[in-house]
Amino acid sequence: MKLTLIFYLSLFFTTNCIAQFGDSNIVTTNAIGARYVHAADLNGDGFMDIIVASIGNQSLEWYKNLDGLGNFGAKQVITELENEYRFAATADIDNDGDLDIITTALFDDLVVWFKNLDGQGTFSDKIIIDTSLDQPKMLIAGDIDNDGDLDLACPSSLDNKITWYNNIDGLGNYILSQTITTIATTPRSLFLSDLDDDGHLDLVSDSSSINNQPAWHKNLDGLGDFGTEQVIAVNNAGTQWVIADDLDGDNDNDIITVEFGGDTIAWFENTDGLGTFGTKQIITTNVDAPYQVISADIDNDGNKDMVYVSGADSKIAWQKNNGFGNFGEQQIIALDQYLSKSVDVADFDGDGYLDVVTASIADYTVAWYKNQTYLGVEENSLQNIILAPNPTRGMVTLHNSNLPIQTISIYDMVGKKVWHTAQVLNHQINLSKLKTGIYLIHIKTRQGVLVKKVIKE
Repeated sequence: MKLTLIFYLSLFFTTNCIAQFGDSNIVTTNAIGARYVHAADLNGDGFMDIIVASIGNQSLEWYKNLDGLGNFGAKQVITELENEYRFAATADIDNDGDLDIITTALFDDLVVWFKNLDGQGTFSDKIIIDTSLDQPKMLIAGDIDNDGDLDLACPSSLDNKITWYNNIDGLGNYILSQTITTIATTPRSLFLSDLDDDGHLDLVSDSSSINNQPAWHKNLDGLGDFGTEQVIAVNNAGTQWVIADDLDGDNDNDIITVEFGGDTIAWFENTDGLGTFGTKQIITTNVDAPYQVISADIDNDGNKDMVYVSGADSKIAWQKNNGFGNFGEQQIIALDQYLSKSVDVADFDGDGYLDVVTASIADYTVAWYKNQTYLGVEENSLQNIILAPNPTRGMVTLHNSNLPIQTISIYDMVGKKVWHTAQVLNHQINLSKLKTGIYLIHIKTRQGVLVKKVIKE
């Protein structure tokens, strides 16, 4: 009876937390053919910057978050006037503590990376990884062979391949390790995730040998020897984007797909935690030509919501997850960008809530939208919690908190969880083992989740 009461109380409190978004904050209106947008801290100041792949400008460019409040500077060019970069992501390729750029040049068939030379966002010329693929689409990073450095995986659409590259020395020198498949039908997107709970990164693709049907490949030995495709669905219409996340709170990773042809965003439950997937569960069909979806905790209730863009109806929207994979009504963030093709989330203004940034290929606009989350009356007591001292060299104490704390999680500024506990003694948190930098502390109580920013000296 007690557990049942707690469950219904938690539903009551979380439904009182509503995320609303402000008007657009323009970053640029001159990203001609803005095809992809990505948020990351490129210069190590703790503020989230924005990277854009602009096919009309023939450039990769980035915009500095000048003050941590979401005011962005002028365009800084990573590379321009060559190739056609339609994708950009960040990873510490050479293990020097800063974020480099990974990307592909579609029509020049290049898989490349750009080294962050000084940790301040000054980038090298392109460093070529491979030239043998036919129209490589994107590039994702992860430690595929469990040797402590970041490897890369890439889909190439015209030769129907999925390939991964081994970072042989941890310094960004890559060799082609395995062509995972040559029968994926025009693959476009990939995602690395442990789908069978064996501690190894498996690979999810938006396309299998069955046309545009999502599939996954098991990392058989943790060393990057991948098995044959395991098809997740057979009734998707034009899958073009795939990600993995735990949507139903059972501690395994489910699959989320975007169907461009079917105007559908859906998810598939990992029914046993071993990579057996259930039938399609619809998140929304109220989209017209959807391009991309992001899973993120938009309303700070501890559950992964969905944020997405669809181009033909110029829609930027999100849907709330109740924690069991049941999604609420579509909430419109904006309808002011024509042919939005890419979306990302980050806390651009340092208030502890995830904002949304989008790129529009038709009106050349990159803009971000402030997450104006208003808490219900029941949750006001959360806002009185203070962490001190801040900055700190080690121990911080939670003051003004009479609420039972369920869990505390600490994330770095690129979203990686670096610490988690369900036991908090004397309302104190020890940060002494963390590196110097800025961290977000997620404090979960029965009345919601509070996010506090802490500086570790």
